[in-house]
Amino acid sequence: VDQDLNRIWTEQNVNKTPTDDIAETKELRELIHCFEAIRREAAGPIAMLDLHTFSAEGLPFAVADESPQSRQLGDILPVPTVLGATKYVSGTLLEYVTRQGIPMVAVEGGMHQ
Repeated sequence: VDQDLNRIWTEQNVNKTPTDDIAETKELRELIHCFEAIRREAAGPIAMLDLHTFSAEGLPFAVADESPQSRQLGDILPVPTVLGATKYVSGTLLEYVTRQGIPMVAVEGGMHQ
């Protein structure tokens, strides 16, 4: 792992010409192409759920931006939802997707083994 894939979704990285061979940058580009295809082919509104685990002990929780659509997604999940975290952590997939106008929630599902 050269970079944290969930910290490279900045405008600069998304818009730059793909010249480096870092695995995470290639994966970012592949995911962008997938997102664009989904948006083109969707028959109706779309939303995204991003699943994560974490390395420390803790209870599951969701993270959403403060848009009404993302808050609604968070409200239907059976875990607490943290709002506004994108103000403090930049380059996340959550930040990128919501800038595209797609409601999204990231779920931190608990400790991975």
